[in-house]
Amino acid sequence: MDKKYLSKKNIIKQSIGIVLGVLFLYLALKNSNLSIVKEKLKTVHILSLFFASTFLLIQYVVRSLRWQFIGSPIKKFGFINSLLAVNIGFFINLILPFRLGEFAKVWVSVKREKISFSNGVGLLVIERGMDLLSLLIIFLCILPFAPIPDNIRNPLLIFFILMILVFLILIFSARKDFLFKIKKIFPENILFNQLFDKYDKFINGIEILGSNVNLLKLILFSLFIWVWGIFFYYLIVSGMGFQLNWSAYIILPVIVGLGISLPGMPGFIGTYEYFVILVLGLYGVDHNSALAVAIVLHGWQYLLVLTVGGISYFYEKNFFS
Repeated sequence: MDKKYLSKKNIIKQSIGIVLGVLFLYLALKNSNLSIVKEKLKTVHILSLFFASTFLLIQYVVRSLRWQFIGSPIKKFGFINSLLAVNIGFFINLILPFRLGEFAKVWVSVKREKISFSNGVGLLVIERGMDLLSLLIIFLCILPFAPIPDNIRNPLLIFFILMILVFLILIFSARKDFLFKIKKIFPENILFNQLFDKYDKFINGIEILGSNVNLLKLILFSLFIWVWGIFFYYLIVSGMGFQLNWSAYIILPVIVGLGISLPGMPGFIGTYEYFVILVLGLYGVDHNSALAVAIVLHGWQYLLVLTVGGISYFYEKNFFS
């Protein structure tokens, strides 16, 4: 493993993530009856798993198309290259902490598409920003119908508002005229020129935000991805015999998606389960049943990503060997 990855700073970050992951795992397993959970696991229908798999895999294809679209101002990305980048990104997120798969996605695009790393980081910032924006839109739409207590609702709203402000700054800075106005303010020197060149490449990576039409397309693209993903949760939860209010299937991926963005153990173990239990508890599902649902949701998704991502990773490894 790379020495940089094993640096003191990263070891501290990994330790924090592991501690948080263990804490969430403890909370998820606390007061649970594993015998009851085991019986609940037997209620899942194989056919629901099959259809859920189809929806999840199609979602990854759409994510790959979005990655292509985000990179289009720089160059025309190949679909296979984008698909490999997305699959490998999810795969690395399963085996390493701190969402390092996101940078693995950038690395694959840098190598295959011959773009700069700064360009790739710009693309990544857009993708993560659009996911957060989509979650915000969905969250605000479902808020009046979901039984979310104020101690969860208010922090989420504050978080989303802050992220939107950051994203608005990115949209504004993506305008080239803004960049060159900033350059005129500072005196010419070698250090500034080097920083400006790197920033310019980063801006190229988020250039798609400079077009209102492309921005709207990107928002619709991202909303489709998250709305489509709702069916994965619906099929598995309903396939285990639970008939919940329709808002549950919408709020579930929103809260879980935010939860796994926190530092945690590789594969989001513990974190994923805790937030599934938290949401289902709001809809009256008992702890043992919610834990069983969380295990099926996470386990089946883990298996699919591990298989598809693993194949993509070893294909990519052979490509560069």
